[in-house]
Amino acid sequence: MYYHQNHVHHMSKRILKFGRAIGALALSGACSLAPHYEKPTVVVSTSFQGSTAWVSAVPADQEPRGEWWLGFNDAGLNRLEAQFRSDNQSLKAAYAGLESARQQVKAVRSLLLPSISANVGASRSRTSQNSPSYNASRGPFSEDFTANASTSYELDLFGRLSNSFQTAKAQASATEGDVRSLELSLRVQVAITYFSIHALDGEGNQLNSQLQITNKALAQAQALYKGGAYSKSDLDAVLTQYATLKSQIDENQLRRSQLEHALAVLVGADPSSFKEPVQSLTTPHDKVYRSQALPTTVLQRRPDVAAAERRVRAANAGVGVARAAYLPVFNLGGQFGRESLSKSTWWNEPSLAWSGAVQGGVLLLDAGRRSATIKSAQSNFDAQVALYRQTVLSAIADVEDQLTARAALSDEQVEAVRALDAARSSAKIAAAKYSVGTVTAMDVARAEAQLSAATMAALDTEVRFLAAELNLIRAIGGTASSP
Repeated sequence: MYYHQNHVHHMSKRILKFGRAIGALALSGACSLAPHYEKPTVVVSTSFQGSTAWVSAVPADQEPRGEWWLGFNDAGLNRLEAQFRSDNQSLKAAYAGLESARQQVKAVRSLLLPSISANVGASRSRTSQNSPSYNASRGPFSEDFTANASTSYELDLFGRLSNSFQTAKAQASATEGDVRSLELSLRVQVAITYFSIHALDGEGNQLNSQLQITNKALAQAQALYKGGAYSKSDLDAVLTQYATLKSQIDENQLRRSQLEHALAVLVGADPSSFKEPVQSLTTPHDKVYRSQALPTTVLQRRPDVAAAERRVRAANAGVGVARAAYLPVFNLGGQFGRESLSKSTWWNEPSLAWSGAVQGGVLLLDAGRRSATIKSAQSNFDAQVALYRQTVLSAIADVEDQLTARAALSDEQVEAVRALDAARSSAKIAAAKYSVGTVTAMDVARAEAQLSAATMAALDTEVRFLAAELNLIRAIGGTASSP
């Protein structure tokens, strides 16, 4: 028994020393063949109205943005944004894809560590007594009992595995940026659709009010025509106004139904049963994003810009993986266990067996495959750099467009509200005159038609302003606070 324990003790020490030596070799010899990574630069202005400077990508898409939609102070919008987060199917699919990418990172990372497996087996066989290998002293039956553990480990001396891990990690981060970008775009679309529906509600209310007055004007025109005080052309003019108004109301209801169905899909609800309460859009809204000057560094919060930079990083690591194919691959292997022809001696010291090995191999001739792979990886890197720079330039144009649109529409808001106030005043005056009999119902109907036109123009301007405001929030990465 003493011999057995002492032997195992010495063998364990040898295995431990062997492992330490290999670990030291791996740590001292490991290197990466990937090019030194530097974030791509793009020539842009320091602000959207400033001087030219070089700006490097420093992804900040994971900085907290807050619930920017709360800045609109609209309970209905808040409700829909909450429902979107839990029920939108496109977002669920995107997050499932992101989780798949994250698990792939874990799978690649596991290659950096040894793999260990264990096996236990027992077999019984009968040898033909007429076989040349038959041993009469042992008899025709034989048994074999085994139990062993084995390990395998690739020494990452040239960074093939670590660069593969960095590639997978960067790609997963880029996927996360894609998901954040999708969520931001869909949330903005929810808000734009919501406000558009309630703008149609405001238009519908005004059109229905105009319809009631036009009905009175039509009845009066028909009576005057029968009495000979109205010509056929005058009556036809009122009929045309009435029919056109009915057509506008039908179109308004159609557009609202279509937008309501689109909103249902966005929030993951059944379009057949989803109903958005009727509520007129108020005018005008104030600006939610109040910053007077935007630095171009705000683009670092955009998920698509951050995702593009991470794809450059992944492509850079991919070059290292391709280069490592020219160098040898070293593997460590070991096995420790027991084997016996009899189960009674299975765990005895003589049944002990172990082995260890180091193996290296290198591909000598591949007809140019590795060279082509490296060139392909380098070309992919160049492509990702160009795509990153294009993404930044497109992002700048996006912000500039929304800033310009918001400024112009803010001025339009003022004029539209002024025109609406004047049209309301005119309609009230016409109604007052009609009540005392100084004007006809047709005069009131004309004033109400002007009010409808001014109302629809104001609501259209308001929706466009809100869309510009929302798209500005999207363009700067999803925040309603100043940077």
